[in-house]
Order: sequence, then structure tokens, then C-alpha cells
Amino acid sequence: DWNGTGAWRNGRFVEVVNYNPAMAGTLGFDDLGFSTQDNLDQQKVAIGAFNFSRPEDLHVNPDRGDQFVFASTGRNTAINQGADLWGTTYVVDVKINRGRIKNDRITAQIYIAYDGDDADKQDFGIRSPDNLVWADNGTVYVQEDRSISAFGQTSGEETSIWALNPWTSVATRVGQMDRNAVPAGQTDFAPTDLGNWESSGVIDVTEEFDADGTLLFFNTQAHSVGGGPIASENLVQGGQYLFMSLND
Repeated sequence: DWNGTGAWRNGRFVEVVNYNPAMAGTLGFDDLGFSTQDNLDQQKVAIGAFNFSRPEDLHVNPDRGDQFVFASTGRNTAINQGADLWGTTYVVDVKINRGRIKNDRITAQIYIAYDGDDADKQDFGIRSPDNLVWADNGTVYVQEDRSISAFGQTSGEETSIWALNPWTSVATRVGQMDRNAVPAGQTDFAPTDLGNWESSGVIDVTEEFDADGTLLFFNTQAHSVGGGPIASENLVQGGQYLFMSLND
């Protein structure tokens, strides 16, 4: 019941028990004392926590240490019951209230910067947002990682990298997979399977390289590429590291 680009809510952070060595090996804890997933889920229900649909990457606003952006990749699960198929990108504005009791001390406003399930977006917008970076130029760069079977089936678009203005919600595709980029001696065993390759791990390295404009560093995980040295060296799949230079 809470969705749509531009929607926001106020909330608070509540501490849960993730680790208690004294409870190691008991019901709800593993042998090291970490809470099991079932235990965490029960605590989540008890405090009325919000259910995200596959929460993924997070990055802090370089100009504001109390703001961060993160992606919920989306998928069809029993938790969201189809409410977040295409994924959502959130901005969280954190407030630390030092005079309050412990469980009311950290509050926040959470803002939907981009809802991929909006009627005008879906397969034509940012789909299955995964890794992202809030770059020094104020733009959030978002990478797609296919999480539903409908990915690309209407638009015909391969996985992409998007530039997202976190405040206006304007998104622009700035990079896209080229499935022809298969090294000699290797084979793409599923060349028509849209979304099989993904980019991941994007970071802003503009300052490190004293670059003009914005310089991003990331990788490509070519899940369907094999054969050649990948097979002979007992590796899993193809891929490469890349730079992307953008004019601000």
C-alpha cells in the first residue's frame, strides 16, 4: 500500500538481535551465535518492519553523510505478492535524536526516488535495480540485474546502466550490454536470453584518476559465456572490468 515514484513515509530504526554468542546452538541461533533467518523474520514481524523486495546495494550521498540511496531489486515473492516486480530505488534521510530512548533514537524519512512498477516505466525504465553509486556529481548510477522473466520481453532492451536524478526521478540510459562482445575462443551459450549478462559493482573513480567529467569503474558478469580458456582453466563464466567516461 506504499508505492509510486515520489511517495514518502516517516519511520524509525529498531535494533534486532543478530548475534548473541551466549545463545549459540540454541533454537533460533546457529553454532556461532548468529540469528537464523527464521529468527530474524520473527523479530521483523514483531516490530512491524517494512518488507523490501530483495534489498541490494546502498551508497551514501557524498555531500550528506546522513542520506543514502539503496535499491530493492524486486521479484515475485510471497512477501510482496506482485507489488514490487520491477524494483524500487529509495532515498533515506536519517535523523539521530540523541535525547530519546534507544529504540526511538534513529528516525528517518524514506522517499521513493524511482518505482519501476509505475505504469509509464516497467520494462521501459530502470528494471531490477541492483548495484548503484551516488556519484560526486549528484547523480545516482544504477545497474540492472534481471530478477523476473518479463525482463526485456516487451521493450527488447538488454541490461543497462542508468543515470538517475534522485530528486527529480528523471532516468537516462547511459550504457547497455553488447552481446556481440564475446572474446575469441569463447561462446555465448544463450545469445538471445535478454538480461543474462549483468554489470555490477559500479563505483565513482573520477577523483582517483583526476578525470574530466565523471569516470565510473564496474564489471560485466557474462553468465552465459564459456568455453575456451574458461573451460580449460576450470572457471565459471566470462566477464571483464570496464571504465565508463561521462560528460557532466
